[in-house]
Amino acid sequence: MSYTIKARGIIIKEVPVSESDKYLTIFTKDIGKIVVRAKGAKNSKSKFVISEIFSYVDFVFYKGNNFNSLTQIELIENFYNIRLNYDILMSAYEIAKIIDKYIQGVIDEEESNNILLLSIISFKALSKNYINHDLIFCIFSIKFLQLTGFEPYIYGNRIQSTVSEILITNDIKNSIHYILTSEIKKIYNFTIDEKNIREFKKICTILLSNLEI
Repeated sequence: MSYTIKARGIIIKEVPVSESDKYLTIFTKDIGKIVVRAKGAKNSKSKFVISEIFSYVDFVFYKGNNFNSLTQIELIENFYNIRLNYDILMSAYEIAKIIDKYIQGVIDEEESNNILLLSIISFKALSKNYINHDLIFCIFSIKFLQLTGFEPYIYGNRIQSTVSEILITNDIKNSIHYILTSEIKKIYNFTIDEKNIREFKKICTILLSNLEI
């Protein structure tokens, strides 16, 4: 059966197809991750030219038996400032890759809505550049693990990964506790020093690499 669906979401991946088209991976409210083909999107005069990675959009797509085809798109926010700084841009790509890699198949509506909200406020924090971009990656990672059912376990000054125990500083321990116990909209209301941020990012990278989902 073929039909059209209206959705809202963030573009987390774009892949060129032919000279003018591209595939868009979009993480959406209510229906999770989907892939659509945007015909002519690489043409500067196309109505789909706004379909860039990290953009938050309303869109309509035609769901066929073997493919999804984009038919309408309206930009809500493109988080343009992310693209003005290379390091911030790389952190945004890391966040997008986490969503793309670890969200597979159908997820429930509450989980998809929470992950979309987390994505929006993370890209907004990156675009405003008011806290360190690596810390944003860490905060996103810990909250993402919690939302997907892989909340890290902390005892004393150690955090448990699937293969080892990792010693952590008090600042990192307190940061993780704050992230896990705070509402999504409030998780970016703190910062720590650069030395702890560097160590925090190593820990988050280990925790994510050990996921088996």
